Amino acid sequence: MVFDEIQGIYNLEEKNRNYELNRLKDSLITSLYMMDERVKDINKIAGSIMEAEALHE
Repeated sequence: MVFDEIQGIYNLEEKNRNYELNRLKDSLITSLYMMDERVKDINKIAGSIMEAEALHE
């Protein structure tokens, strides 16, 4: 998906290309930030589960 978008961007004129590359960069940064936040949430939940299991052993 990202690869297809990059290929399409490089077929644009230079002025439009720079705008689209910046838009893609901003979108990817936001997506990676959101994924990082979800991973932190998952790690917190996994840690709680592991603590609970350790208490019941």
